[in-house]
Amino acid sequence: MAADDVRELLVSTTADASDPSTTLLAPDLRLLIDHLRLRSDRLHASALSFAASNRGALANALLRAASAADSSTSLESSLDSTLAPLASSLDLSDLRALADRLLAARRELNELQEHLAAASTIASLAARLREARAAASPP
Repeated sequence: MAADDVRELLVSTTADASDPSTTLLAPDLRLLIDHLRLRSDRLHASALSFAASNRGALANALLRAASAADSSTSLESSLDSTLAPLASSLDLSDLRALADRLLAARRELNELQEHLAAASTIASLAARLREARAAASPP
């Protein structure tokens, strides 16, 4: 708070109360303290009223924040343990080899998924063909 702002809080009868060059006297300081205490009490009451009327929402927000903090701690721990082998190895060629292995495994997985889709289609066609043959042949 600037000196001028403090003087604005004072309700003084003297003409020089707003003059920044004049010194504040003890009665002015007591009045200022009382003014600030009253403002503080009003803010406190307003904050309590807000908290009481929004108790559920505030409690929910705090629970979500605590849960997020726990989750981030768990993720941090998991990431640390996952990256620990990389941190102990100073050779970037190991990292490159690992990345190459991961890419190769990903390509192989994609191929296997394509083969599985083709096999599934073939099995479905075979089942339909058996049904068609069974329906076409006399009993």
